[in-house]
Amino acid sequence: MLWNGCLSFKKYLALKSSKFGIKTFELCDSKTGYVPLLGQGRMLWMDNYYNPPILARILKINYHTDCVGTLRLNQKMMKEKKLKKGEVFGEHSGPISVLKWIYKKIQPSKDDSCHRH
Repeated sequence: MLWNGCLSFKKYLALKSSKFGIKTFELCDSKTGYVPLLGQGRMLWMDNYYNPPILARILKINYHTDCVGTLRLNQKMMKEKKLKKGEVFGEHSGPISVLKWIYKKIQPSKDDSCHRH
């Protein structure tokens, strides 16, 4: 996973096009390929391909699993709000928070971990 910031655990990945990043590992069962971790208060980090806001709501409410990740700008919940560099816009609906900010380009993000009940 590409990372440009400062981290003590950042790795050099010689075979990747992005040479420096975070090396991730997957926890899975050898027979089924899955591990039953839902409902244990875990946090799930997702990229924008697997991360619709409705999935975050279902995981939070039904399975007590938090989600953090980026969103695609064409998601139905994303408002067309024009921002200037350095501005932040946020909304929340129930346990889901959606933030949008401009650093160098638009960065949409979703986080439901802040709303633990």
